[in-house]
Amino acid sequence: DIQKIQTINNPVMSDGAAKTESKKLNTSTKPVGAPKSQFNSFSLEYSRLLMDDFVHGKFLTTKYTGKGQRFVVNGKEVVDIKKNKDGQDAPVTSNEVKYVQNVEGRSLEAKFDSKGLVRFWANLGQYDLGEVINFYAKVKTTKEFKQASSNLTAEYNGKRCHAQVRFDLKKGLEPYFNHKVILTEGNAKLGYVAKVGLKNFNLTRYNVFASYSHKSFDAYLEHISNNKTKISLGEIVAAGVFKHAGHTFVGKFSYDRSKDVAAEEGKPKPQPFLLTLASVLKVNKDATVRAKLDSKGELALSGRYKFGNNFSLVAGTRVDLTNPGSFLTGRTIPIPLGLQAEFTFN
Repeated sequence: DIQKIQTINNPVMSDGAAKTESKKLNTSTKPVGAPKSQFNSFSLEYSRLLMDDFVHGKFLTTKYTGKGQRFVVNGKEVVDIKKNKDGQDAPVTSNEVKYVQNVEGRSLEAKFDSKGLVRFWANLGQYDLGEVINFYAKVKTTKEFKQASSNLTAEYNGKRCHAQVRFDLKKGLEPYFNHKVILTEGNAKLGYVAKVGLKNFNLTRYNVFASYSHKSFDAYLEHISNNKTKISLGEIVAAGVFKHAGHTFVGKFSYDRSKDVAAEEGKPKPQPFLLTLASVLKVNKDATVRAKLDSKGELALSGRYKFGNNFSLVAGTRVDLTNPGSFLTGRTIPIPLGLQAEFTFN
């Protein structure tokens, strides 16, 4: 008989996966929601560092978090300035809210947004199938229930191997099979993700990565597929992260085969190669500044300041160094500016 393990551990590791160390009873009431990263992503540190706090893409983002012993509420409102049908600047607002509740050692999550998304995620518990296996389920639909998708995930975590198997039903009940494995040996990691469309038995996702850590330096090599109809070379990424005395340096060089094509008439030729350099400086316990520059000439800057334990403010901007004059937009918001306010209530 299948022996049910009445326990739950945090299902989010640094790679977005669950972490199970033993079969011991765990009566933790801490609510833990669905992984934030996508299944086909490895959540590698270089990628996170090149994205975190670069908020210039949206004018104002407000995040709030309310925490209790058994629940967490997360909300987000985004206000962007876009031209309306009359060509005038007008605010466009979107909202989402997420509620996570721990029920007898299991976490249940519900998420809703202003576009009509309705999503439910549940930790179905752990079972001893020779090894401890975690099970999760997710259902996503709209408030009118016009379309729906769902998945069921089984997950294993060992000291040297993390593996996930997921079965999806996408729009129109089209089935997909997903498999993800990350192996760890000393300071080295190797992982892959595969996604197979069961309707036509075609491989639609095939990502792999390798990484190695040595003292304060981490090196990464990654392939990101971008052709869902046939197997072909996608984007190849080589990246490194170096940390020293509160300063983090990131370098990324990528080649995207899908962009290595002839230019369309009247359009510039796509650039398949891209070099990105970034720096993150932790000024003190409350302040962090970031800078990012790529070979296209785009410079992004951001700063985060923490006011006590309940409020943080992030500000960011960008400038095209090949056309500095474009920094002054001549619009209602005269420069590319993004603000993010984060509130926490305990």
